[in-house]
Amino acid sequence: MTNPYVINGPIQKFLQRHERCDLVRVLTCGSVDDGKSTLIGRLLLDASVLPKDTLAALEKDSKQYGTQDGALDPALLIDGLKAEREQKITIDVAHRFFSSEERTFIVADTPGHEQYTRNMVTAASNADMVIILLDARNGVLEQSRRHAFIASLLGIKHAIVAVNKMDLVDFSEDVFEEIKKDFLVFAERLQITDLHFVPLSALSGDNVMDPSTNMPWYKGGTLMHLLNTIHVVSDRNLIDFRFPVQYVSRPSPDYRAFSGTVASGSVRPGDEVLVLPSHKTTRVQSIDTFDGELSKASALSAVTLRLEDNIDISRGDMIVPVHNVPEQSRQFDAFLVWMDEESLQDDKEYIIKHTTKMTTARIRTVRYVMDVNTLRRGEAAPLTANDIGRCALTIAEPLPIDSYERNRITGSFVLIDPVSHQTSAAGMIVDRKTEEGLEGEESSARQTSDFPILWLTGNTGSGKSTLAQAAERHVNRSAPSWNAAARKLVVLDGDELRETISLDEDLSAEGRRKHNLRTARLAKLLQQKGFLVVVSVIAPFESLRKEIDAICKPQWIYVERSGITSEDRPYDVPSNPDFTVNTDTLNEQEGTQSFIDYMVDVLGND
Repeated sequence: MTNPYVINGPIQKFLQRHERCDLVRVLTCGSVDDGKSTLIGRLLLDASVLPKDTLAALEKDSKQYGTQDGALDPALLIDGLKAEREQKITIDVAHRFFSSEERTFIVADTPGHEQYTRNMVTAASNADMVIILLDARNGVLEQSRRHAFIASLLGIKHAIVAVNKMDLVDFSEDVFEEIKKDFLVFAERLQITDLHFVPLSALSGDNVMDPSTNMPWYKGGTLMHLLNTIHVVSDRNLIDFRFPVQYVSRPSPDYRAFSGTVASGSVRPGDEVLVLPSHKTTRVQSIDTFDGELSKASALSAVTLRLEDNIDISRGDMIVPVHNVPEQSRQFDAFLVWMDEESLQDDKEYIIKHTTKMTTARIRTVRYVMDVNTLRRGEAAPLTANDIGRCALTIAEPLPIDSYERNRITGSFVLIDPVSHQTSAAGMIVDRKTEEGLEGEESSARQTSDFPILWLTGNTGSGKSTLAQAAERHVNRSAPSWNAAARKLVVLDGDELRETISLDEDLSAEGRRKHNLRTARLAKLLQQKGFLVVVSVIAPFESLRKEIDAICKPQWIYVERSGITSEDRPYDVPSNPDFTVNTDTLNEQEGTQSFIDYMVDVLGND
């Protein structure tokens, strides 16, 4: 009699069939006792990938440790640690392999407890999709939200929300729809772009492999159908060729090449490439492997590149296309997941490992700590084990980086304690050009709250434009000593705006009001994109300035000059400006220097 739970037929044929399938890495997560291990065990059983001795061991363990009165307990296929079986919980990450006719899968079962957040992050870093399990009796819990946020933070774009234990709520459609509605409200604040829902019972197998007869109201695909059909290849970066050099291969005096794994993109013989950090250019002569030369190497291929020219290249260097070069930076922001029991020390120098390069780094500041249960930002504080926070780092030497969102390999790194050699943190580099979008607030990847809008107000002829232009020249001239975000200074001049975006507005009171408010919105948009904005627009009335405050909250710089107010140019003197430049008592040079000193003080100088 054929056993449906074990491999049937020649093992060689089984292995050959699955060598041709695409590999998909799946993360499972959820709250404690939601049934993650049971679900993976059910997939292994129903996929018929168990050797006979494994099934025999499961039958024995189910009688000793199981929760099903001696019947097969699928969770025991996953929970292998003695402590896990005794406590009937998952503690460490367990990886299991199974396959279908279309794909092969590596599934990671992660612990649900909050103190094991770092374990989940380790598993999520390589996942293509995530299964978020919810208990139908409990709905969306804080732990469920935390896991969904971490999956989103780690760049997983595809999620299956599996509402488990439907048998315990009488397979109720109303219960399923209510849970789906609650999760969708929360998911609007995440960056998971492909979201699916499936009701199931992992223990009995309803909607796992085959459609459930107990839920005829559900018209979607089974869990296995979704795993087989969700398209994940397009998530991989196939454009930006990045080749971190791992090893210099020199088996003979006549052969010198560079070995490593293609992080992203692809390369062919003849491609013109550039080596970082030296910026030397050459061409790829050949792509060598143990099985011979290749005509093309793509992402995740382990290859050896021979180059046409003899260039000094060492481990830790990176080979990239001439016309697609990553940013090289010593300073950037990153989300850190703290993994060490010893908390972050801001005066400590850590070892940073980025691709194949190792150097040292310091954490300049902790901008905020995320409350991963509510997605709200907490107070800046030293990170402790399992904390996730946004930090600003300074590196001893420039690193070739991409944002984590664009490239999960060149956009990630680990921090290592130089004394204990423990992994202190995993880091994900923040894109300098995009908004975070985590709270739906006016926030950006550049922490623009550090760079307030400076609005020069004063009547016509007071000298606003002169100050703004001088500030722009100063920042450009002093760029090397300024914080990188402050170097991108934009001056919004009233006359220029009148000739462009406000060309349709007249000089009536209402026309002037619309012009000022339009300028405020533009200033806010530029601030969110990471620019330092200086506005030189009159904003003549106190009531108008209050409207502007509601839009962009600028710092008001009052440029004071007597004798220029008249009936046709009314102007309300600001009641409480943030700073005043009196051009009656200061000459042009002194007034300019006064404003620049204030700007430097407000924005800070590295």
